[in-house]
Amino acid sequence: MAETSKDGSLDNGVRVSGESEQKTSPPESPAVTWTRSWIIFAFWAIVACLGLPHWIWTTSIHRSDLPLDAMNSWADGQACQMKYPLKIKLDTTDDNEAVRSNKEEILTHLQSEFLLTNKLPLYEFSIAPSHFNESFGPEQETDGDLIIYVQNESKLPFQTSLRSLSPVMDVRANLREPQAAAHLIFEEILKNFADEQLSLSNLLSGSPFASGSEALLSPEQKAKLDARTTRAFKYASTYHLTFSLFSASSSPSAWDIDAAIERYISPLVGQLSAISRFSVDTQVQLHATFSPSIAGPQFDEASKKWKLLKTDLSGFINAAEWPLSPSIGTGPTINFVLYVPSKEQ
Repeated sequence: MAETSKDGSLDNGVRVSGESEQKTSPPESPAVTWTRSWIIFAFWAIVACLGLPHWIWTTSIHRSDLPLDAMNSWADGQACQMKYPLKIKLDTTDDNEAVRSNKEEILTHLQSEFLLTNKLPLYEFSIAPSHFNESFGPEQETDGDLIIYVQNESKLPFQTSLRSLSPVMDVRANLREPQAAAHLIFEEILKNFADEQLSLSNLLSGSPFASGSEALLSPEQKAKLDARTTRAFKYASTYHLTFSLFSASSSPSAWDIDAAIERYISPLVGQLSAISRFSVDTQVQLHATFSPSIAGPQFDEASKKWKLLKTDLSGFINAAEWPLSPSIGTGPTINFVLYVPSKEQ
């Protein structure tokens, strides 16, 4: 039996290591190596071909090219001219061959007047014949912005009149002189749109679309036109109309406001209902005093009436005691105040 010496060697001279030999994995076949390479290649191919484009597509923000030239031309007022289209329809109350022929001449002369003159530079006129209908109805409002009905009258002087609540102008003129009649109608159109033309010119002054006619405005006219915009309510979808009776004593405690609203306010609200909604409220407050910062009504000997001084108007409203800003809802409140002073006042 072989014996080992103290130094760990066998008696036959063979040395044995104290550590066990490590096991090595068997060599892989070329097929396994090829398969592993294909798996790694397929993974990164999917990441590069599908994952990366999808990530770029889902995280990127599309930014279109801005048409800077077109935008600058609009900002500088060079893209187009500011023109408000105005469609005018004209017809005669008489229907015979001579009148129809004169009507065509009036249309031609009117067209020439608008083309040759530039008194309304912010408007673009189009004139066409219309069909006379004495009872102008709401369904005809889309027929034209201004409808002119001409009555042939050779003995009476030229006369025009505008109908209320409808864009109709009734004209009495001698159709045997179509050129003179066309000129008179043209002057009446200018007269009716002159105020609107001035307002538009003032609003567009200082903008690239200014027509240049605002330079002809006098300081008084400009101040008057500016007051229209500064003293007007800004647009809102809802307005609240509040009619208030403030009495300095215990009487009057009632007023016939319902009939007045129905007669004067309801027709106006009905016309404006297509633009905004309106609510109408009334209130009465007794023993209401005006603001103590003013002197109060003064008796005018000339007119025998009690009047407020102009300097007191700004401090007349007693905002601390008068409920003029109720929390009705969204939209501004337009107040109409009637104050009845006491006998002592």
